Amino acid sequence: MALVLISAGLVLLLNNFGLISWEVWQVLWKFWPVILIFWGIEAIAGKNILSEILVGLIGIIIVLLVITYSISLVDSGFDKWVRANFPVWGQIKKNLPQKPSNDSLFECSPFDRNCYQFFNN
Repeated sequence: MALVLISAGLVLLLNNFGLISWEVWQVLWKFWPVILIFWGIEAIAGKNILSEILVGLIGIIIVLLVITYSISLVDSGFDKWVRANFPVWGQIKKNLPQKPSNDSLFECSPFDRNCYQFFNN
């Protein structure tokens, strides 16, 4: 849980300094089930020090991938930088959805301008 709070704080800090767009929250919001996955892995792993280290490392990797993916969808400059410095990113990203969809009212986030327009028409 601490990893989620640190990550959210980091993204908010980057938003406040204008380094990433606020639109990144539209993409990040779709990954909320990852929190449940973390809790489940922690419950299975128990309180063994080795399992806590392993769960922490897996959590850090997953959070970094989710944040990198979300930012790369809304910032093409960041996406180009990641592809140039981490060639494997192109392989990972081509297997993931490339654009957030707003097919359903329930998929809207409070930060989505299209949903705002939908409610005010």
